[in-house]
Amino acid sequence: MLRSKAVCVVGERTRTVLTEKRADTVLPIASICRLMSAVVSLDAKRPLHGPHDPSPTS
Repeated sequence: MLRSKAVCVVGERTRTVLTEKRADTVLPIASICRLMSAVVSLDAKRPLHGPHDPSPTS
């Protein structure tokens, strides 16, 4: 079980909200490091799960 003050889960294919809790509440970022890791992974078109190789993809 996960615990969170707020959450919003959106379906990848349908882009519809699957579940939410306090989705309209403004809260501070929990971890800038995790946020930046996700941004870098998404920009490099790499999966967000599993081990990461820091070497370039091209």
